[in-house]
Amino acid sequence: MRNDYRTKRNHERSGFVLLLLLLVAVLIAVYLYCTVWKGSRPVVCDGVELKNPPWRQWRAYQEYLSKEEEEVLSPQQPKITEHLGLSATLFKEQDKRGTIILEFFSDYTIEGDWLGSYYSDPNKTKELDLKGEFKGYIIPDATRAGLDISNDPNKIYFLSYGTFVGVEYDNKGDRPRKVMGIIYVSGWLGPDYTIHQGQVVTTYNEKRFKLFTFSGKAEKLKSGTLRSLMKALQKK
Repeated sequence: MRNDYRTKRNHERSGFVLLLLLLVAVLIAVYLYCTVWKGSRPVVCDGVELKNPPWRQWRAYQEYLSKEEEEVLSPQQPKITEHLGLSATLFKEQDKRGTIILEFFSDYTIEGDWLGSYYSDPNKTKELDLKGEFKGYIIPDATRAGLDISNDPNKIYFLSYGTFVGVEYDNKGDRPRKVMGIIYVSGWLGPDYTIHQGQVVTTYNEKRFKLFTFSGKAEKLKSGTLRSLMKALQKK
């Protein structure tokens, strides 16, 4: 009788252990799905696909920075030894979407602004006034930093993060609507400090986003800053 009781207890314990192991396996599978498979999937919005969204890159680089590893430029990459600046028109496909200002500093950081006033609908009934500010980094080795990007030996990658706010006015007389969100600015700086197809991505929930592009060449700033000049012009 006592042996039967012990056998029953052992079966119950074995069943509990198996159930616990199964639960652990399910939790591991969910974790891998969220961090590896789902986390690496492209994001699509309104027919536009981002294979490597900037918010994933930004989080990866913040984690890399926490390790305090030394970053070293390759001999072919452009050197930032003085204050450089760039002003370029921002486009959404063929439509102009304001002006982007970028400043590159010798400590390999960047700052910038996005200023724009444009119609936000095809019928030109809604006008949007907005302003965005962002800061970030020039990254010598984007692959090593975990950004899931293949390095270009002759260029250097930059990535920045910030916020934007704006007001949308309806020509029909409806009440103005406030808009806000997150802005990411990224691209490759070439040997002559030219940027081809830099990207600006705006989002507020990492599910819906808008993609803008810009191109231009950064030049040495002799006095003041492009950002201060732009703000002065905006006040006039």
